[in-house]
Parts: sequence; C-alpha cells; structure tokens
Amino acid sequence: MHGNPVLECLDSGEWSSDAPDCEYIDCGQILPIPYGSHKYVTNTTYVGSEVVFSCSQSHKLSGVVKRHCLESAVWSDVSPKCEEIRCTEPRLATHSLLSVTGNDRMYGRTLIRTADSTQNTAQTYKIGALAKYRCERGYKMVGEALATCTDSGQWSGIIPDCVCE
Repeated sequence: MHGNPVLECLDSGEWSSDAPDCEYIDCGQILPIPYGSHKYVTNTTYVGSEVVFSCSQSHKLSGVVKRHCLESAVWSDVSPKCEEIRCTEPRLATHSLLSVTGNDRMYGRTLIRTADSTQNTAQTYKIGALAKYRCERGYKMVGEALATCTDSGQWSGIIPDCVCE
C-alpha cells in the first residue's frame, strides 16, 4: 500500500489526504524441482500464498516442506531438493560371504564381499538391490539368506549368522 492508510474527515468536509493506492504483490511461479513436484495450496502466487513440495517414491525431501510468498515479492527460504533413497553397504556377518546385485553403479555385475575383503562403506545401493548371504565352508546359516534395499533406505530382514556345523 502506498499512501496514508488512515484518512480523517476535516472540518472543511475534505479528507486529510488522498486515498492510498494498493499494489498487487506477486511472487511468481516457482521452478520445478528434479524428481519432485510442488502445489500451490490456494492456487495463487500472491502475498500470503503457500507452496508445498513432495518427491517421487524413490526420493526423499531435503529442506523445507513449504514456502510462503512474502510482502517483498519473493518466496521464503529456498526450494528443497529430492535426494535418491539409497541403502548403505550391508553388514557382513562373521564367516559369511555377501553378494549384492541390482546396483546401478555395478550394472550387470554382482559385487561380492568376504570377511577378508576391504569394506567400502561409501558404496550405496538403489531401492530393490538384492543382498544374498552365504556361509563359508564348514558353517551353516541361521536366518534369512536374502535382504532387499527398501524404500525406507534400510535392508529388509535381519543379518543371518553363520554358525559352525
């Protein structure tokens, strides 16, 4: 608003000043975020409007969930990012071997780990990757042999044990 928001009727019958002018303030459209979407809560982009963000199924939101159109004609905060949900390197039980398939960085291959191989804790796996446990010769498995990278970023099931036969 430009001008005095309060007018007074003077003894002369005139107003104390001209009526104020109202300015329409619009923050404009927000750029889309990769692997995500946004929705204008009231289908508007003017002062007081809200926009909420969400990510596709295989991604999680990192940052604010919503932004507001401010009187300065800019959106509050910065848009969030949608980060891919991934599982960390599965743990390896004593006397076991682990093979993991379905990882995008090792497409068409199976990654095999043993207790003697160096663990690469920086390795991550896509949702749906399959971990298969086997026991060394002379040991038998107690528990499930298969685990899947779930959309929560965790491996399904419990790591099996390898016990002496």
